[in-house]
Amino acid sequence: MGFALVALAAGLALGLATGGRLANIGRRPVRAWPLLGLGLVADLAAAHLTGLGAVVVVLLGYGFLMAFALANLGLTGMSLVVVGLALNALVMSVDTGMPVRGPAVVAAGLATPAQVARLDHPGPGLEVVDGPHHLARAADGLVALSDTIPFAPFGEVVSFGDLILAVGLADVAFNLTRPRRRPAHARRRRLPLRLEGQPSPR
Repeated sequence: MGFALVALAAGLALGLATGGRLANIGRRPVRAWPLLGLGLVADLAAAHLTGLGAVVVVLLGYGFLMAFALANLGLTGMSLVVVGLALNALVMSVDTGMPVRGPAVVAAGLATPAQVARLDHPGPGLEVVDGPHHLARAADGLVALSDTIPFAPFGEVVSFGDLILAVGLADVAFNLTRPRRRPAHARRRRLPLRLEGQPSPR
């Protein structure tokens, strides 16, 4: 979640730094807001659950988020958001949760090598593998697309899908600050009206 918020903030900052305006955001038609809210609530709720229940709830949340993104495909960057969400949902469906590689957890500064073995049963200060996440195991089939990329500055381990999602969110935020482009047919110059009795131009 933190990584996604940073991506949104970066997109907004870049948009404003290059002449965009916050006022332009309200001029873009964004549809199906309730789906976004339901998706975020489900994602937060899944972090407080365990096992299959957490996986089911987070996948339900991903469904809401993808429905929201599909309803707003007209916004630049939203197609990348759909791809990122779909990749994460695929991994969770195949591996019954999101695998997290132990070395990546260590590289992100979230645990020491000695603590990694206890990440599936975290104690105080070790709540790294929670909700639908679990320490990567041999039976997992899509570990390459799971949480394998450490980001120590953010204290997170992210997946390839998260990276695509972040780029998409930054792109959406950036373009929302830009002035809305008029359709091509609206930009065409209209011919001046002829006064009655005036000869038509040849």
